Amino acid sequence: MRRTRSNEIQMMKVVRAILVTYAAVVAGITALEALAVSFGNILDEIDATTLKAEAIKIGIRKKKKINKMNLASIASKLANAIFSYGNVTDDAEMAYEANYPEYKLKRMKDIKLVSVCRDILLIGQSNKTALEDYGITASDLTELDAAIAVFDAIIPASQQEIDNHKDLLEHIDELVVAGLKLLKLKMDRLVKVAAVANPEFGKLYIKARAIDNFVGKRRKRIPIKGCGIIIGTITNITDGGVIEDATVTIVELGLSVETDEDGAYYFESVPAGVYTLKVSAETYLEEVVLKVEVLEDGECTVDIVLNADLSAPVTPPVS
Repeated sequence: MRRTRSNEIQMMKVVRAILVTYAAVVAGITALEALAVSFGNILDEIDATTLKAEAIKIGIRKKKKINKMNLASIASKLANAIFSYGNVTDDAEMAYEANYPEYKLKRMKDIKLVSVCRDILLIGQSNKTALEDYGITASDLTELDAAIAVFDAIIPASQQEIDNHKDLLEHIDELVVAGLKLLKLKMDRLVKVAAVANPEFGKLYIKARAIDNFVGKRRKRIPIKGCGIIIGTITNITDGGVIEDATVTIVELGLSVETDEDGAYYFESVPAGVYTLKVSAETYLEEVVLKVEVLEDGECTVDIVLNADLSAPVTPPVS
């Protein structure tokens, strides 16, 4: 999702949190209360649509990752045999062209991986009789050929999945535009009326409406009265390494961010209160942290460690 759109959604969610916090003030103006309900419904639909879009995106990514690991494993078996054969026959060029252990193949860019695996397959097919002494059979060559074809087809993903994901993102855009229009044309004006009797509510609302408060992964620290900050780092329990692209959610507010390359996450303009944090990441067990207290003008640091999901499916063989 585009950063600008993400910032707008986060701004809208903070506005909703403020409306909930000041529910008694909102209820004092019938028209404002009705708008708050409509605004909440728009955000609920944005959340639901975002979950659908993310599910498709994760599905495409996971399918590709599983098949990439499978392809690298199959190709490395043939590459190791060719490398050994090249060394025994003093064919330095052959050994060089097959010097691809599994870990190197797994780290390659998708297009390069397909190209390298095809080269390995061609060498294997040209020397299949000699490679039998190194444990390579005709079925190994067939298996690699099939794995290459499967992964090559997955790289662009299925067009239907891509189209569905695109349609959902466009619907989110439409919902955000509707929400912003509701704020600008109606709610801003009614909040000014409510602010006459409760100026603190008005000030908090106006500051929350500034999208500039939500710029970048490490957002600008513009203090908003009545709000605090939640920051932290997500790591794994195995070696303490950071986890990039983990999703951290404030359950009560419906706000979510992803960790950066340093495993860091950052929430700003969080209304003071007690919240539940939920963290999820591919191949890790979900972690829930209860009773995270955010103080007014305070900074709450919550570092979270994730356990590997040992029940994650094993890479299936390519038939």
